[in-house]
Amino acid sequence: LLSSTALGFVPVMPIARAPFGVLKADAVVEEEATEAPATPKFKASFAKGELAGINRKIAKAEAASFSAVAKEIESQIADKSGRNFLAKARRRLSNKAKDLGIDFDASSWGTGAKCVESRRAKQDAYVKAKIEELAAAAEEEKEEEPA
Repeated sequence: LLSSTALGFVPVMPIARAPFGVLKADAVVEEEATEAPATPKFKASFAKGELAGINRKIAKAEAASFSAVAKEIESQIADKSGRNFLAKARRRLSNKAKDLGIDFDASSWGTGAKCVESRRAKQDAYVKAKIEELAAAAEEEKEEEPA
């Protein structure tokens, strides 16, 4: 250990920890090989400044033209936006509608976007599997009860 500052000591090399927080001075931590992150299935593809333009449209929307602006923005970002920007745009539109006193169904806006298709497919598969498991469990209970 080297004294680096008045705050304390700094270890010379990484030290491995034994169970219960006891240090083993003779063991050196081996760096784990990190795998390359999986490439995303969807890549957002906006031109420079296009996102700022969408946010400006939301900010400048008026009560008379709000539904038209919402539909225009939805068509613009349906194929290009990522999940995060879609959620942010949905939230911004919802807040703007609230400020203008307009009813806006944020839960159904932007549901046809490409960025949520794979997520929705996984969720549907999960729900179907759970339904099948429950049906199989119900059948087993019916078979056991007639006795």
